[in-house]
Amino acid sequence: MPGYVGGQALRTGQLEQARQKYSEARAFWERSSNVQARRGTTLALGAVYFGQAELYLAEAHYRQALHEAQEHEDHLDMAAGHLGLARIFYAWNQLPQAEHAAHMAQEFGEQVADLEIQVQAQLFLARLEIARGENAQAKLRLIALLTRHSTLSPSDDGFLYRDVLLSQAQLQLANCELTLAQHSLDDLMRLNDQRFPTFREAVALSQVRLLLAQGEPQAALHVLTILLPDAQAEGRLRQTLEIQILLALANASQKHLPEARRLLHAVLAQASAQDDLRLFLDEGKAMANLLQSSLPSIHEKAYRAFLRRVLLAFSAVSSSSQAPLLEPLTPQEQRVLHLLASGHSNPEIARELTVSINTVKVQVQSIYRKLNAHNRVEASAIARLQGLM
Repeated sequence: MPGYVGGQALRTGQLEQARQKYSEARAFWERSSNVQARRGTTLALGAVYFGQAELYLAEAHYRQALHEAQEHEDHLDMAAGHLGLARIFYAWNQLPQAEHAAHMAQEFGEQVADLEIQVQAQLFLARLEIARGENAQAKLRLIALLTRHSTLSPSDDGFLYRDVLLSQAQLQLANCELTLAQHSLDDLMRLNDQRFPTFREAVALSQVRLLLAQGEPQAALHVLTILLPDAQAEGRLRQTLEIQILLALANASQKHLPEARRLLHAVLAQASAQDDLRLFLDEGKAMANLLQSSLPSIHEKAYRAFLRRVLLAFSAVSSSSQAPLLEPLTPQEQRVLHLLASGHSNPEIARELTVSINTVKVQVQSIYRKLNAHNRVEASAIARLQGLM
């Protein structure tokens, strides 16, 4: 059956084959009017499209499956649909929507006593907490997962324990606990088997992030160049983009900026079309710095607009926990700030306020100092977060 072959291909990360077989299976179930089987293949195609970085197609499939599941009160498929949408919303950096969808997946997973859905929803919520800098809460959630479910043990045949351990390693990397992260990744390597190549790839990418944090970009490049051909050949485009982003960071760490920017440009071509902000945001400050320095070399209007959105999101994350201003803006500086945020140039601001350009420059620098910003994008984001606009 095409559906069975598609499932095998999806589990092993062969997404081109999975796409073909699931499409055949869906057409077959449509002809035979098997609504439940068709809905299952629709959910599976959502997962395939997500892995192929076609976020809008994935969203459409998850929404269709969710709508049909609601009509038939199929709580298991409702849980799977919500979890799929949570991942889409996360990629779009729509974190409140992602959180709501994950809670819905958790709720329906509990109603049908599906342990996998429940654990995956909890792991996703931990990922959200890491994205928001709520690392202590994420740690408590992961500890609770390991202690609450006795089935999550290294001796079991399942993959849930490995998923929790990988999330723990990712949290340790976010906390710069590099020795602990290395121990977690070592444990994961010992647990690995040949049935889960995409999971091995995820572990390897976490190992790459650890190498970069340890100042070993050459070792990171070696791992990435091994991973890239398989991801490309098997249609795992989103994983390919993640690998290329890490390649860009590794090259930038070695001061190979032209190659780093070439790689970024290639990723932007795909990510901007799908509004995939989290590909960049999840890599942290080093990526923000690389994007900021690369902005002058990006000439395509659509790419520049997307890149500015990413930088604005980075600014929002870095300034969300800032305390109120110790030195308030003057009324004139507030007027300048509003004009800056509206896209006015310094000469335009000078004409609008009937002052000299030098006066505007002084006021802009004063605004940057008080907001702890380095440019108008950061200043605008921080001002909005602190209620100044």
